[in-house]
Amino acid sequence: MDTPRKYTGYTHVALEVTNAESALKSVREIGIAITGEVEFDGAKFFFIRDSDKNVIEFHQPANR
Repeated sequence: MDTPRKYTGYTHVALEVTNAESALKSVREIGIAITGEVEFDGAKFFFIRDSDKNVIEFHQPANR
């Protein structure tokens, strides 16, 4: 998360996408700031905040 204070419980919504690069490009094109990007074990994630400052995660699972 992009804030120093962390909370327990549900902190954001996660959306599964089939192409993280395409989703990331679309989000950038409309001017939304990316607050984090992570890739590990073939899975890709990126995060944004909506206008109410809620975190939204975009997640592309690893191809296994």
